[in-house]
Amino acid sequence: MKSLARILGWTAMGITLLYSTVGLFSQIFENWRRGTTEGFSEELGTLLFLTFLLWLLYGLAKKDTFIIIANGPGALAASVLLLQIIFY
Repeated sequence: MKSLARILGWTAMGITLLYSTVGLFSQIFENWRRGTTEGFSEELGTLLFLTFLLWLLYGLAKKDTFIIIANGPGALAASVLLLQIIFY
């Protein structure tokens, strides 16, 4: 059962890293290229930030490497998106 949990942890971490790095950073680049966040939902940006931040803090509290690694880049990317919303 431990090996199944480890496989699920690695899989979830990989998928989360994929969409939080490729997906969110491509949105950041697109916003930067256009100089606007028009068409990007402020509510979604805020909820993404809060979700990634809370999961990161939870992972740190539980000392869970899978959760920390999976949500750290997402928290960073979502905070950059929020800054773009504020300053663009």
